[in-house]
Amino acid sequence: MVHHGASDLGRVEPILLDAGYEFEICWPVNGDTLPTNFSDYAGVTIFGGIMGAYDDHLPGIRAELDWIPKAVHAGCPMFGICLGSQLIAHALGGRAYKQAQGIWEIGYFPVEPTPTGGHVLPNGAQHFFSWHQDGFDLPAGAELLGTGGEAFPNQIFRFGQSTYAVQFHPEAPSELFTSWTRSAPDDFDTRPGAHPRQRHLSDAKLYEDAADAWLTQFLHMWLRERDQQAVLNTG
Repeated sequence: MVHHGASDLGRVEPILLDAGYEFEICWPVNGDTLPTNFSDYAGVTIFGGIMGAYDDHLPGIRAELDWIPKAVHAGCPMFGICLGSQLIAHALGGRAYKQAQGIWEIGYFPVEPTPTGGHVLPNGAQHFFSWHQDGFDLPAGAELLGTGGEAFPNQIFRFGQSTYAVQFHPEAPSELFTSWTRSAPDDFDTRPGAHPRQRHLSDAKLYEDAADAWLTQFLHMWLRERDQQAVLNTG
């Protein structure tokens, strides 16, 4: 599920294609109809966007917020990225909001596993690329798996068996987020909390390969958990 016509699926696309999955792109903000037969899908990935999860005056965002609980409770695996994570949290009863002090995360920031999050961050703390000013509160019943700094403590959570959400952009290799900088305002990297643009590429040399490996491992785990749950439900 995308929020821009030119959305790039980044690393997600080759990883899942290599695993034998096909894609159906849905763009609700542009009027695309959301699916109702969840058994037709191995899972749903909700990507990022410039709007907020609280922008429910936008018909497409309102449609997503109404649709997400139906998909989750039907057992359809779901993975939210940045705006996607905020939409999932908000739709399931949490709160999405702009950071109160006007702080951003733009650049590579560390995410640490919680005591129950070792299976999603098996190598301990890891840096991921982020670009957001919005955060979210966890919905009731969600499990916090990865945490960040004081401004954005909620970074990875799970709801139920197979709904995961991450505040950062593990799908974005350096060429993708570099393209974002070209369309961003000139002063984007002077916002409170943002890293200077020259640091983005130097940090990518340090952290990009590990982020790529993490996403590959995570996506396979996510879909494997879905398959295991299907066996339990039919066994």
